[in-house]
Amino acid sequence: MKKKGKRIIGYCRESTVSQFNDGFNIDDQEKRIRSYMDIYYTEDDELTILRDAASAKDLNRPKMNEAINMMKNGEADVFIVYSLDRMTRRVKDLAYMLDIFQKNKVQLLSISEKIDTKSAMGRFFIYLIVLIAQWEQDTIASRTERGMIESAMQGNYAKPGNPLGYLRNPEDNHKLIVDPEAAEIVKYIFNELVDNDMPVNAINHKLIAMNACGRKWGNGTITHIIHNKIYYGTMELKGKEFPNIAQPLISKETYNLAQKRLKSGTRVTGEHYLFRGYVRCTCCDRIMGIRTAKSKTGKKYMYYICPKCLRQIPEKDVLNQVKDEFTVMLKKTQFQKDLSTLEESCASVAESIQDLPMSFFLYGLDSEYIQKLIDRKKDEKELFERNIMKLKAGIADVRFEDLPYSEVRDFLNDYVEMLDFNVKTKQVTIRYMTAGSKNA
Repeated sequence: MKKKGKRIIGYCRESTVSQFNDGFNIDDQEKRIRSYMDIYYTEDDELTILRDAASAKDLNRPKMNEAINMMKNGEADVFIVYSLDRMTRRVKDLAYMLDIFQKNKVQLLSISEKIDTKSAMGRFFIYLIVLIAQWEQDTIASRTERGMIESAMQGNYAKPGNPLGYLRNPEDNHKLIVDPEAAEIVKYIFNELVDNDMPVNAINHKLIAMNACGRKWGNGTITHIIHNKIYYGTMELKGKEFPNIAQPLISKETYNLAQKRLKSGTRVTGEHYLFRGYVRCTCCDRIMGIRTAKSKTGKKYMYYICPKCLRQIPEKDVLNQVKDEFTVMLKKTQFQKDLSTLEESCASVAESIQDLPMSFFLYGLDSEYIQKLIDRKKDEKELFERNIMKLKAGIADVRFEDLPYSEVRDFLNDYVEMLDFNVKTKQVTIRYMTAGSKNA
């Protein structure tokens, strides 16, 4: 009777499809695995080579999934990689794979690091190596950040690219010089906002009509420019300010006034028109102006009026047409940051509950102690879940028409490109900002 051999998975990986197709390193990985087989295994043992073209950011790779399924189905006894980083570079994924190996009685071998998970010491070292790899990645990121800060302290523009209105100095690429044509557009934006009290949306419409700088414009692009301190010569980097980095295009006083205008969305004095600068006459392709009328009793009526065709619409009619749709959007966006933070914390606790049993497996910690930690984490998870439910209940009561003026303007600035008014049908159509334009 023929002796039953071991079923072995040889796993190889390259980060990109081009490297995979060119055989960049991956052929060498397979060659090393086969050579290892020739030395330590017999003809009765069966080798299956699996090759992936994917990064190690997670385990969601076609051939890795195939390998995991083979192990779960009892179709493998040994899993061989040339080096550990071919399998994973993340501690979380390593813990998951070690659990797969243990539950399915699969031996892990790493040729380069000479690691064998048959022993507890082997399991400890494999965990340590991935921790060191993760530490190296964090160290590189920290070193890059320090380098940027040091460059900024020397008076250099340490961010990638260059802001509108400036070019890289051909004699010293770390410095900025003024781009005259684009600089005039930057000055125009601040002038319209500060001196002429023009809303961002109206400025955007004008820039599009002018084909300014031959580029695409959006509310988000303009808002990003207005918030950039480089235009009065200061660069903001990692929460720190570095003055005298570039030749100023505006004064700091103008910048500060622009922030106030952007926040208020209207004049310091005058009526608070909710949609000022956002209502457009589709017939004349013009931003509609504002008009206030008074009745004999002194009651005020607020209108948006086209400066060309003189057609108008009451503000209350605009509000009635958009409030329901805006309320739905508010419920999706209101408190979203807080909700996301709570949900991430809850997911992190849930993940730690799953990972804690690995401490028993790797280090032989007392099972009762591990269970106490798990129970404590479960209590934390329940508290997060209750807070999430409370926050969602609060969001359910939000209505757009109940928002204070400043929050209405913030909402419009973040999400709305234009409110198109059809003078024939009297209908208002909402045109939202395109995805990503807020931070363009």
